[in-house]
Amino acid sequence: MDIDLVALPDDVETLQNLVRSLAAERASLSEAKAEIERLNLIIKKLQRSQFGRLAERLDDDQLQLVWWIVRAR
Repeated sequence: MDIDLVALPDDVETLQNLVRSLAAERASLSEAKAEIERLNLIIKKLQRSQFGRLAERLDDDQLQLVWWIVRAR
């Protein structure tokens, strides 16, 4: 909401409505930020479960070696 600070209304009721509106927008923004943070954490967990940490991943040669060892047993 854009507010012209130079031309604020003089009556109390209009100012109260303006403050309530701003408070509602702020609460909505806080909820949206919390939801974004929650979704980012879910994405990170899913990525880690699918791809692992960089140090935990095996390259193709390592995978072939493990496969060769498992088949040799």
